[in-house]
Amino acid sequence: MAFFRLLIYNTQIMKREILNPFTDIKQIILKYLPYIFLFFAVFLVYGKTIGHDITGLDDISLIHGNAVSYSSKTQLKNIFTNNVLFGGHTVYYRPLLTLSFALEHKLAGTSPHFAHLTNILLHILSCFIVFFFFKRYLMSETAAFIAALFFAVHPANLYTVTWIPGRNDSLFLIFLLLSLIFFIEYLNKKKLIFIILHFIFFAFLLFTKESAIVMPVIFILYLLTHKEKDKKFFRFFIYISIVWVIQISFFIIIQKNAVPNMSFIQYALKCFYPSNISMFFEYYASMIFLTVPFGINIAAKSFILGSIAIAFIFYIAFCCGKDKLKMFFYFILPFLLIAATMPGGRIWYQGNRMYLPLFAILAVCFICFDVFYTNNKKYRKQILALPAILLLLCAVITSAKSELFKNGMLFWSAVYSDSKNPSIVIQNLYADALLKFGYPDKALPAIEKAMAGSEKVDMSTVYNLANYYLIVGDYEKAGSYFEALAKNPMLADEETYANLFICGKFLNNEEAAKFYYEKTLQKFNNSLEKTNAFITELMQKLQLTQETYEKRKTLK
Repeated sequence: MAFFRLLIYNTQIMKREILNPFTDIKQIILKYLPYIFLFFAVFLVYGKTIGHDITGLDDISLIHGNAVSYSSKTQLKNIFTNNVLFGGHTVYYRPLLTLSFALEHKLAGTSPHFAHLTNILLHILSCFIVFFFFKRYLMSETAAFIAALFFAVHPANLYTVTWIPGRNDSLFLIFLLLSLIFFIEYLNKKKLIFIILHFIFFAFLLFTKESAIVMPVIFILYLLTHKEKDKKFFRFFIYISIVWVIQISFFIIIQKNAVPNMSFIQYALKCFYPSNISMFFEYYASMIFLTVPFGINIAAKSFILGSIAIAFIFYIAFCCGKDKLKMFFYFILPFLLIAATMPGGRIWYQGNRMYLPLFAILAVCFICFDVFYTNNKKYRKQILALPAILLLLCAVITSAKSELFKNGMLFWSAVYSDSKNPSIVIQNLYADALLKFGYPDKALPAIEKAMAGSEKVDMSTVYNLANYYLIVGDYEKAGSYFEALAKNPMLADEETYANLFICGKFLNNEEAAKFYYEKTLQKFNNSLEKTNAFITELMQKLQLTQETYEKRKTLK
């Protein structure tokens, strides 16, 4: 009997030793299951965008235009001492965004597909951090997971994930949340490493987007709404403010060196443009009512829906939330985050600016949802039905609308058709996209509309007219417009000269062709190989566009 007891005892020990690893694996899987779900939810909605091309707005410059700079030996120095277009016409200084494209170029060259994949992966990382933040500081794991799922598939985030330059907002949210997490951890645990990490990620914030300058306001507001005020509080407040001021001052000095002509006053005054003022209401309406605009329309509908959305958020924040002071922080946070993005004006709807405010609005909604869900154990299945239906609706809308970012023609057609009074910039970008896809007949009305709406000669319109006549085969008129572009030092580039060479060749004007070939050659530092390759590429693109146009005319 003793032998059998000993055998059973040893068998039980062996059983535990064998089963324990499987139990551990199960626990690990359960622990990371929400992250796995979030990963697949994002890929389910956005995976097809990996096959998308570029929209022709900024992405063409960031991927193709800067390609030479990404390959230079001094690229790292140039990234931090130039604007985002390496000296091109822009006031934006965003070296960490530029760095992401430079690293991408090392791995995949100018592939737009790899760039789309990067955007998806950054969004997934954002979703992970949003889930972690909600679960650790604000709500139960169930509520945090549902909130993170909404963040993963909500149509408001469509622009950030699907438009390649929109990744800057993903980077910004990642660094903002990490800096806030380490700030909170320091307040809770008083470990020096946490405040050091907070300052590091705040520095990353500054070099990601200019609006980071006002982010200390958010940190201070968190401090005021979450911590008791005593002597230590005020001492800490002074010390940390000094460090923030030093960091911001250092950033401004470096930024001014990279973008010397930037005026903060002129930049800030754009906040008061009517389209920017309406932005508050448009963004709130989109986040609550799941609308996905593309154009800018200052309409009564936007103000009404936006006001209803703000009133709804106000109600659930202050009538459903427990801690009114803490709820005030998350209620006011979207206002601060939208305000931080207002300088600079808008060309199109630019929904990527909703990425950060959506995080704050979800925080308000799901803090209250968590209270309701916890207090109604009997009806939990019924309570979960509503967010399940809304999540499915969000996923369907986002997946469908992502198709409009497939290429430049679809994107600018959506922007143009959704704008009641499209600006000259939108008209020109729409016409440019139509020309590139072999629709010169459709592009001409937009070009003429842009000409009629401009008091002075707009060079983008001239560029489109030159390309229009080039595609339809009127090389004499095309040449005259390209010559007008060549007179402008900003536009006298290799493409303008190469197109003038092509016009000269088609017109059998050997003298003009030779002259402009020499001009193109100079732009490539007298490299015959690069010059010939560039001209050949332009000729092939023109031939392809002309063939597409001719086929379309034949079908008609």
